[in-house]
Amino acid sequence: MPERLTGGTPDNWRVYEGLSYPDGVELVGSNSSFVILLNCIVGRLLDGVPGPACTIRDGAHDILLKGGDYSGGLRNGDGMGGALWVGGLNYSDFDLRITVDGIKAHDSEVAGINAEGNAYRGYYITGLTVRNCEVYRIWGNPDEVSHERTGVGIYVFTAHDCLFEDNIVYDCTMSGGHEDCDTDHTPPLYPCRNNVWRGNQFWNAAMSLLEFEGSVGSSAFNNLFRGGAGWNWVTGKWEPYGNGICLSWYAHDNLVRDNTLTDELGGYTGPPIDVRDDVEPGANVIENNTVNRPFEEEKDMAEFTLKELVLNERIVQVALESEETGEAYLIVRDVTNPANPVEAGAISVVDGKVTLGALAIP
Repeated sequence: MPERLTGGTPDNWRVYEGLSYPDGVELVGSNSSFVILLNCIVGRLLDGVPGPACTIRDGAHDILLKGGDYSGGLRNGDGMGGALWVGGLNYSDFDLRITVDGIKAHDSEVAGINAEGNAYRGYYITGLTVRNCEVYRIWGNPDEVSHERTGVGIYVFTAHDCLFEDNIVYDCTMSGGHEDCDTDHTPPLYPCRNNVWRGNQFWNAAMSLLEFEGSVGSSAFNNLFRGGAGWNWVTGKWEPYGNGICLSWYAHDNLVRDNTLTDELGGYTGPPIDVRDDVEPGANVIENNTVNRPFEEEKDMAEFTLKELVLNERIVQVALESEETGEAYLIVRDVTNPANPVEAGAISVVDGKVTLGALAIP
């Protein structure tokens, strides 16, 4: 069974340094607050009792995880699993004041780092910072047909004003990073809000490298999406699949800016930036992103036909076409004012980068 750790006081934090917990640890309730785990090894066997390797929940706050290795953790009956699970299941708008800095979270089920409020009670969590972490080999549950909420590098549910920066996330069987919501409602009643993703690197995920599902007011900027492959549950192999950034389930007022999307580790089968049909045109700001990938195959071009984006405060539709020469043609139709003439320009692709003027087109 996981070892339950006791905390300290605001003036005298309890420090656990260089220790090993092969059966996992729990920090539960206010008595587990004011704790530092420094360079600890925390594991939970994937063939053992279900549950996260490290659990922080129900009132535990003011915690620093610095360095160390966190692995294992099967999903239990409450949906909790992964290398690290942080939640406020029984607290409303709970300020965690938790920082996770420089840990490795890997070889886990459900999620590497899992941060959840309780949408079904309308309870949010806030005050979580995850930085400088390496998250990898996160597997879904092959016994579930839908693989719902499984195989995500960093999973966030019903959380606001959290920060995710300078992390490296790869080899996830669902998504690299995923802001989720209560999809029982249209639009969601308790979406993720005002979270920031910056300076992260993502590659190899079966769906999206980063998805804002129902998110409101969150931002993704200066991230690097390196492409790669997705896990195919049917063939049991990594294969080209997915997209870079996805906005879905009525997401609005989010900012996607100054990101770089490449295919250096393999191409996407979907758009590098995918705005789903349920998202209102112009509801999010998507600008100044650089897509450094070739647009040579007719299949690729079709994926981009009439994709609605926001460029310079105009709602536009972007279509890409190709000729036998391999050049890419960028066509911009102004949806804000349909009477405007179509702007069209033939653009030679340099290293796969397509631009309109000084602005890179996602």
